[in-house]
Amino acid sequence: MEFKINLFDIESIQHKLIQYEKDVDKAVKNGLSEFAEKYEDKLFYNASKYGVPYSVIEDLNVTIIDYEIHISLAGKELFFYEYGTGVRGQGSPHPKDPWDYDIHNHGEAGWNYVVTKGYHMDVADYVFNGKNGEILAHTKGMPSKPFIYDTWLWGRRSIYNIIKKHLNRVR
Repeated sequence: MEFKINLFDIESIQHKLIQYEKDVDKAVKNGLSEFAEKYEDKLFYNASKYGVPYSVIEDLNVTIIDYEIHISLAGKELFFYEYGTGVRGQGSPHPKDPWDYDIHNHGEAGWNYVVTKGYHMDVADYVFNGKNGEILAHTKGMPSKPFIYDTWLWGRRSIYNIIKKHLNRVR
């Protein structure tokens, strides 16, 4: 950033510095807004790439509060998709933080679970009717689908360039 000042005109110097501070502040906020939009798009893209159902990420909320980006996702299934479950998750662990995949020692036998409103069919090996008429599915788990981690990596690499682009526009 360069600007000319008259050393004999203090008011002009003060005005230019105040304006510069406002312009930098606006550039950072614009950069953060652009980053937040792109982050949200990237998260949806990565979830789609891994085949994560929209119902798992529909509560995504990206907000900016006092120069901080707050990202919230709700849903109890979220971590199962991110980290994987069962022996399939164990065979394809999360790249950053693998966890205990087969805590109930189901092993290759897998387990049954109740299917509600058509959810969670993507991990079912097969579906059958239970004794009480409920729909049950059988699974051996699912591999890790680290869409949040991939998005975080992208964000870490991108935020500097996005904000820098906005700061470079300050004159």
